Order: sequence, then C-alpha cells, then structure tokens
Amino acid sequence: MSSAAMRGSITVSGGVFILGLLGCSPEYRDSGQYRVLDVDDNFLGLICQTRQEFYFLRRSSEGVDPVYLGTCGSPGFITDSVHMPGDPSCFSISKNGKSIVYLHRPEICGADQKATGKPGGVYIHSALAGDRLIYPRSQVEQEWGGEVLDSGALRVSWRADTPSRTGAKCGQSIVIHADGLEEVLGQPISVLCFGTVTPNNVLEQTRGQ
Repeated sequence: MSSAAMRGSITVSGGVFILGLLGCSPEYRDSGQYRVLDVDDNFLGLICQTRQEFYFLRRSSEGVDPVYLGTCGSPGFITDSVHMPGDPSCFSISKNGKSIVYLHRPEICGADQKATGKPGGVYIHSALAGDRLIYPRSQVEQEWGGEVLDSGALRVSWRADTPSRTGAKCGQSIVIHADGLEEVLGQPISVLCFGTVTPNNVLEQTRGQ
C-alpha cells in the first residue's frame, strides 16, 4: 500500500486557508492489472465522502503507467468492511486480475475533470478488449446490500422503463461479472422506474432482442 502527499484548501472570508493535510493522503490497493485509489481530498470528509478511482496498470519496459478508468463511491461503513478484489456496489475485479467491471459516477461529489469528462454507467475493461460501456448511467442505479456475491461481480439496480438485454425489469438487480456474464435477481418494482413500464413496451422490447 502506498500514498502520495496532497494538500487541501478552503476559502474563508475571501482568503484561502491552506490545510496542508499531508497526513490525509490517498491510499491505493493493487489487484492484478488494476489499482483502486481511495480519495478523500477534503477536510476529514466533511464535504464529500471518500470516493474510489479505478486505474488500469499499463506496464512496459519503462515501468507502470496507471490509466484512469472511472470513479465511484460508497458510504464508509461499506468500504471499511470490504476487502479486495472489490466493493460489489462500485466495482469488482476478476479472480485472475485481468478484467474489471465498475460503475462510473461522474456526478459524485468531489469528482474532477477526468471523471466528469467520461459518460457515467457500467463498464467492463480488460487488457485485451479495452474499455466497454455496458449500460449508461440513465439505466442503472448503485445498489447496496443483498446477498454476498462471488468475487468478480458487480450488482446494480435496473431503473429503465424497458428491459435490459438480459431481461431485467425495473426494480430488479443485475449481477454483472467481470467476464461479461449477467444474471437477474429479485422482483420488478415499477414505481422505481425512470419512466413507465407497460406490458406493451416490455413485450416490444423483448421481441426486439
């Protein structure tokens, strides 16, 4: 585990007060070809909760070049109890460390330009296939709790008014594995939809798959 020195600042009565939080530097954890950076860049987390940034470790003869993938965040009581290879509400790394599935949330408090410049949603990345958007942010919501998942799987809640490509309906959970396999859990809850679910549009979407 390693860290890099950082410095925070807040504006007070028109001036800038340097906090100099050298002891609150971000920590990272490596798993296979990926790095998860825990970032808390405000005073004791009073403004924004700690967030996670995901990186692909591109290795060459010159060393390791971390390539930014995405940003997510979970309440502290969840991240404190979760150990690598993943937080199933934000990301999960495959057992062999060669692929990652993650939920990118560019709207999260504290997200910087590299996060806001990338569309939100569920992505799968591998060294061979690169980065792929599986579901846009408008269709999924972060989900906490539920049964314990096997390593290498991410769980999100389906919120679109049409079924997912694997048939999930609004309110159901989708478990997405880092190898691309998916499974649907739970019962539909139409009141949670971003739109309106009707028997007709569900049938039309299903026929088109």
